[in-house]
Amino acid sequence: MALMICRCEAQLKMVKGKIYSTDDPAWVIFNCNMEVVQTSGNDLICRTFTTISSSHTEIAHAANPRAVVVNDSHQVYGRTIALRNYSNLPVGYIISYPIKAIHVGEISVFSTGRTGGMIDETFKKSHSYELYDVGIDYFPPQHPLTPEEKKAQAQKIAEAKIRALEYDRTQASNGVAEAQCRLGLAYLTGQGIETNRSLAIDWLGKSAAQGNEEAQKALQNIAGITSTNSP
Repeated sequence: MALMICRCEAQLKMVKGKIYSTDDPAWVIFNCNMEVVQTSGNDLICRTFTTISSSHTEIAHAANPRAVVVNDSHQVYGRTIALRNYSNLPVGYIISYPIKAIHVGEISVFSTGRTGGMIDETFKKSHSYELYDVGIDYFPPQHPLTPEEKKAQAQKIAEAKIRALEYDRTQASNGVAEAQCRLGLAYLTGQGIETNRSLAIDWLGKSAAQGNEEAQKALQNIAGITSTNSP
């Protein structure tokens, strides 16, 4: 049986490093429930649905006929989206509405299955979903941070960057162009990882080959710098 999950909100949320109040017009409100159908790192792949209730009258007991009201309900499913920073929930959980999130782009997620038939083989398939971020609760500090608090805060940020980098590394290895681009840029700039120009060009090239414009521009910039520095 699916469980219902509700979420309480703080007055301020952080989405991709920016602070939003809960009444900011950037929030999208989903007035429907969501069923978790897949998980991918820190993202939940959710299928939206509404429950339709109805009733009808049936005649019961042929020997002693009487009218009985029967209540029915069924789910009407809508689109499937990706939800970030909600909670670490397993497949099958039901998130109850209203759900507020900010649209932050699109992600590609791989799923596995089997072909069936006489030659039953495992296959991978990529699906693209609109990505919505529910944000992280943000509470402004009531006093200047002490050196210990600053150190702890910096440690949390560093750990979050490491997790994000490992997630991008996994996604990039699975052929996700956006992750390949981010990983290539990380190697190029040394953000959270040791600078490696060769690996940067390799990952950016793989991303660019899939049509990623940011990776294509980065490679053009690298080529321009190289030609300028050539004797």
